[in-house]
Formats: sequence, structure tokens, C-alpha cells
Amino acid sequence: MRLFIAADISNLVREELGECIRELESLDVDVRWVTLQNLHVTMKFLGRVDADKLSLIQERLKNLAAKAKPFTARLSSLGAFPNNQDPQIVWAGIGEGQKLFQELVVRVSNSMKGLGFEEENREYTAHVTLGRVRSKKNLKNLAKALLDKKYDSQYPFAVDQLTLFESITDSRGAIYKVVEKFPLSG
Repeated sequence: MRLFIAADISNLVREELGECIRELESLDVDVRWVTLQNLHVTMKFLGRVDADKLSLIQERLKNLAAKAKPFTARLSSLGAFPNNQDPQIVWAGIGEGQKLFQELVVRVSNSMKGLGFEEENREYTAHVTLGRVRSKKNLKNLAKALLDKKYDSQYPFAVDQLTLFESITDSRGAIYKVVEKFPLSG
């Protein structure tokens, strides 16, 4: 199974991001947009995991969540990886709560180290992936829109649990199935 650890966002934020996605879709760019129900903030991608490791992952996340405090976050920008001039991954970035996300991600990553999961070699940027560019079609329009469009969410959301997801891929794209939720109760 392919697993990742994430923080969920509220339905109000999903709806707001849906408006952003619809505006960007109107640019006629070749992007595979993420479905609204799949929007989340990835904290750690684990990749393919043997079933015998699942209980160890769950135990570590349960222990971590019991010591971590909930917090509030808010999306406040649009951007792209590797950069806005050459967008490959389109995202909405966390403003309020960014530092707390980074701290929690370090704790999540450290909790997974002993199980053989690699540390990221790049700096973590808390974000919600909105879409993945498939071709260069009208890419200049997307790059310009990312530079011009101002986005500052009206809705803060609670980061009050870690969610372990399984990613299942089929002909329609990715389906994210909740394996378990771990309330932050520190």
C-alpha cells in the first residue's frame, strides 16, 4: 500500500480553493487538477509500505499526536514548484501556522526515521497541491496568473489531527482512503 501523512482542511477552504481552481482552469492549461475531496496538506509521504509496518506507523503517530498541540492555519498565497515562471505543481501556501506546520512535520519525520523512511532533502513548505502540469500548453498564461492573482483565504482551519492516508490509483486518478486519524491532544 502507498501511504502518506497529512493534515486535513475544512470544507469551507475546499470550496474556496474550488473557486481558485475553476478560475485557473479557464486559462485552458493542461493541468490535472486535484479533486476537492482530495485536497489536504501533506506532511510526510511514506510511499509503498509493507502491511507488517502499518501497526508500527500507527503506534508512532498515536504517540506523537498525544504530545502535539492543535493549532490554527490559514492559506494565504498561490504559487508553484519549482517556481511561478516554470510551474509544474500548482499550490496554495500556508501563511498563518507555517512555522507550527514546519515544527510538526519535523516531529512526524523524526518519528518515522527508525522505520526506514528517508528524510526529505529539501526544505518543507506547507501547502495544498491544487494541480500538476501535464504539458506546456498555455503555460505562460498560468505563470502570469500565479504572479497576478492574489489569494488570502477568508477561512482559518483547525490542524487538530494527523491523518494516515492510503493512496489508491485507478484510471480516474488518485483516491485517498483514510486509514486512521490521530487527534492532536498535547
